[in-house]
Amino acid sequence: MTQQLDVLLTDAYRYAYGLCSNEAVAWDLVQESWLRVFERYNKNVTRPLLYRTVRNLFYDRRRHETRFPQDPIEDSQFQLAADNAYDHDPGLNAALRTLPDLERETLFLAVVEGYTATEITALTGHPRGSVLSRLHRARQKLAKLLDESQTSKAKQLLSLVSR
Repeated sequence: MTQQLDVLLTDAYRYAYGLCSNEAVAWDLVQESWLRVFERYNKNVTRPLLYRTVRNLFYDRRRHETRFPQDPIEDSQFQLAADNAYDHDPGLNAALRTLPDLERETLFLAVVEGYTATEITALTGHPRGSVLSRLHRARQKLAKLLDESQTSKAKQLLSLVSR
C-alpha cells in the first residue's frame, strides 16, 4: 500500500511540476491536494481524483494571483524557477512558455507522462475531442517554434512531440 502511495504521490508531483515548472509550488500543490482528497474520501483516493484536485488548485492559485497581484521580490535568491524548467536550453524554455496552460498541460501528460487521450480525458475531466485538438495545436505550435530555434535539445523534443 505504501509503495502504491509513493508512486501515486510521485506521479502527482510530476504532473504538478508539469503545470507550474516550480519544485516548491509543485510539492505544495500535491500536499494540499492530498490533504483535501484524503480528508474527504479517506482511503479511496484515485489517480484521476488527485490529478483533478492538483489541477483545480493550480488554476485557483493562478486566478488568485491575477486578481491580487503582488510586487515581485527583488532579491535574486527568491526568484521563482517557473520559467527555468529547461535552463540548459533557453529556446525550448521560451517555446514551452508560449503555449497556453491547457495546451502545455495536455502536451505534458501525453509526451512526458505517456498518457493516451482517453486517459488524459479521465484525469482532467475534459472531453476527448478537446484533449485531441489541444494536443494537436500544441504539437503544431511547438514544432513551428522549435523548428525556428534549431537547438539540439529542441530537436530532441521535437522528435518526441511529432510522434
